[in-house]
Amino acid sequence: MARTATLINYLFLGFFIQVIGILSTANAAPVFVPAGGSIQAAIDDPCVVAGDTITVAGDPIVPIVFTGPGNYNIDFKGKNVMLQSQWGAAGTIIDCQYRGRGFIFKSGETTSALLDGFTIRYGYARSSDPCNWPMVPNDDPDAYGGAIYCKNSSPWIRNCIIEINYADSGGGAIFCDDNANALITNCDISYNYAGFGFDIYNLDPNDFNDVNNLNITQLGGGIYCRDSNPMIIWATMTWNLVSGSGGGIACENSNATIRDCIIYENDCWVNHDGINQHGGGIYCRRGKPKIERGTVTWNFANWSGGGIAVVDGNGILLDDVNIIDNHCLASGGGIYSEGHPSSDPNDANTPNCFIKNCHITNNVGHWSGGVSSSYGSVVDIDLCTIAYNIVGWTWLVGGVEAYYGQANITNCMIWGNKGVQVSKVAAAASTMGLTGLEMAGGGASNASINVTYSNVEMTDPASVWPGEGNINKDPLFVNPRPPYDYRLQNTDPNNTSPCINAGDPFADYSLEPMPNGGRINMGAFGGTEHASTSDILRPVPADINADLKVNMADFAIFSNNWLLEGANIKNKKADADNNGVVNKRDLAILKKFWLWLQ
Repeated sequence: MARTATLINYLFLGFFIQVIGILSTANAAPVFVPAGGSIQAAIDDPCVVAGDTITVAGDPIVPIVFTGPGNYNIDFKGKNVMLQSQWGAAGTIIDCQYRGRGFIFKSGETTSALLDGFTIRYGYARSSDPCNWPMVPNDDPDAYGGAIYCKNSSPWIRNCIIEINYADSGGGAIFCDDNANALITNCDISYNYAGFGFDIYNLDPNDFNDVNNLNITQLGGGIYCRDSNPMIIWATMTWNLVSGSGGGIACENSNATIRDCIIYENDCWVNHDGINQHGGGIYCRRGKPKIERGTVTWNFANWSGGGIAVVDGNGILLDDVNIIDNHCLASGGGIYSEGHPSSDPNDANTPNCFIKNCHITNNVGHWSGGVSSSYGSVVDIDLCTIAYNIVGWTWLVGGVEAYYGQANITNCMIWGNKGVQVSKVAAAASTMGLTGLEMAGGGASNASINVTYSNVEMTDPASVWPGEGNINKDPLFVNPRPPYDYRLQNTDPNNTSPCINAGDPFADYSLEPMPNGGRINMGAFGGTEHASTSDILRPVPADINADLKVNMADFAIFSNNWLLEGANIKNKKADADNNGVVNKRDLAILKKFWLWLQ
């Protein structure tokens, strides 16, 4: 009996100690770092444990600046604590004085490790071997991530201003490496630099090792993520600069998500012939990033991809992105893609890049203005407006080019671009009234462009780009001049865009507002709640007599044009794929829509 009572007493004592511990933790005073204090010391405090909040002093009128030892190279050391400023980024400044980085996450921190509301400036990621760099991050990690360094850690970084930081090799502001799946939200990342301390003028542009080393390691003026899947949401990236690729953001072997971001006036530039810089706004090398609902504008690339560049992409998605007014000195003022998907270089059916519901307008490139799919790339473009892009010469490609690459285009409007609207490489003759590079056949065997249900402007107003459902008619934009409004006019039946209710009849139109004619619109607003409304019905390609039915009447007209070519075709609508001959391809389209009722 005594032993039982003693056991009960011990159990009660243990329970009492646990309860007191819980209560004491729950009622512990919050940790506060006053002006002149050490943020690192607060994190290192053994009484600070996971889930605790550390508040750092701030002032909304006269910001409090934290600098010196303990206030740079601040390492969370595996503690999932919340570090927040008292008055937000405007009130609390971390001044690294170019002595080191602002913050370090390299001990497995999760998104429970929160960095909230700081201005971080004058950080410097200095190479450990300045006589032998740039080097890859595994060999020289000290040269990456000027303000924040994340390795195999996934902190949450929010409401921060990250400005005027520098990294010798990559990630002027932030570097995410080795499964560092950071969450970066509502941050302003501006005036950061990467790579400009390296003497690139001693590189030999004809030496593959020199050029390849530079292009691989000098990445990301703002953010560089490698072998990681960060989420970058509601961020503004402006005036970041790199001497390699990816002025704003560079992703390598990463499945990053970049959503609702403004990527504005970033540059990848260096004055050295033979060294190519790609992706003034965003650069993606391998991996499968998603870029959604954002704006990429006024960025510059010293070579290709003024807005976005993709190299060896593996199904990269660009969805609902405004890619406007970007510039480059080579190909793809808006978007540039090259190389094969990394998963299977021999699989041409795996696109490098999916481009959907995007405005690609008013971009400038020397050889191609809008989109370039080059050197083995495969690009699928759906529901896009590609308009008023500019090239250096009128015989070059203002709209979409496939330069030893492939482009599959549907439900698009390609209109008003300077130069050629759509082209594949090395066309040498003209057919079907197409002139110069506007050509239905010919060209290199490893280049192809497939266009369906799209409005492509042609040199000859009577010509239509080959492909099912294509048209060549003024799209009637609401305002194709500044401040630019690429919605489609729908004021009355006599002033309604021919691109309304003219897309792929089998595409999903359910999000378009009523009346929608039961068919998707062409262009970037097609298939969305922003689509222009109209109840006008359009015939499908096999509806030769345009009575909104496909039946024996159409078959009779089709039969009367069987195997006729060019000017001999009696009814041009019998040539359903617009390739200049009525043959089995047109018969297949007739079969596809047989007994169609609009």
